[in-house]
Amino acid sequence: MVDTRQPAGPATRFVIVFVAALAAATATAGTWAGTVRNAEGEPMHGVMVRFTHDGTGVSESVFTDAKGGFEWTGQRNGTLQLRLRTPYYRDLELAVDEGDSKMTLIMEAMTGDREISDSLPAGYHFGSLPFETGEDALFNRHQFQRDCLTCHQMGNPITRFPRTPEGWVETIRRMHAYLGNFDAELDGFKSKVYPMPEFAPGFRPAPYALGVHPDTGDIWINENMTDRIYRFIPAEERYVVYPVPLSGTYTRDMDFTADGQACTSNNPVPATALEGGVLQVICIDLQPAQEA
Repeated sequence: MVDTRQPAGPATRFVIVFVAALAAATATAGTWAGTVRNAEGEPMHGVMVRFTHDGTGVSESVFTDAKGGFEWTGQRNGTLQLRLRTPYYRDLELAVDEGDSKMTLIMEAMTGDREISDSLPAGYHFGSLPFETGEDALFNRHQFQRDCLTCHQMGNPITRFPRTPEGWVETIRRMHAYLGNFDAELDGFKSKVYPMPEFAPGFRPAPYALGVHPDTGDIWINENMTDRIYRFIPAEERYVVYPVPLSGTYTRDMDFTADGQACTSNNPVPATALEGGVLQVICIDLQPAQEA
């Protein structure tokens, strides 16, 4: 059985709109504009200027033009935190209140090698690092590229801390525990591919995400092009296909309820892209594998 549940009724929507309008009434509209220059007074092009609402943490960003100018119009609810960022210059942070005034902001260039190095992506230094060589090396170039560089391009306190090769082993072990890579014991492990059923000859499905049912181990996959949900039963190596009631559903990740239902939602932007413009939570009652 397929259960479709519409999210909020008219009364709920009215309350949401009323609360939003009440919050908006306490906000102050304004325009914040200015010019960004370096210490020599030259305009800086492409600086990211981020405005963050102190109370909500919501941010919006604009970028300076060729003359170093920027302008942002929005609602201020409390203090706005302003942050300027651009490569090879120190971040500039300050609080701003009233809008409709021109600001002149000066950014200082980084000077120290360490300061510049810490501001760059981790991958920037990869080509110049003196790795150990040889197959028996504890931490060679291939291992670093395989275990680290394929995912982590930006440094953080864990990866930026200087370590010996032995010290890095614990970091790599931690990443393996996060499922960042396969353990060496799985070398030679054979995988098997199970093609998803075609909607029609020549029309392959377009899976978006999958979820593993915590009770049965079945793999549930949503599909965005043919409005179907797939259930793969590993023990029987077969798929079960569930049509979704409406077309153009654009379903998202699969989740599971306490009583075992497999659920997803349809949430394109805008909602009018859906058939009838109906936003839904779609749940499928779990059938035993032998009955599916």
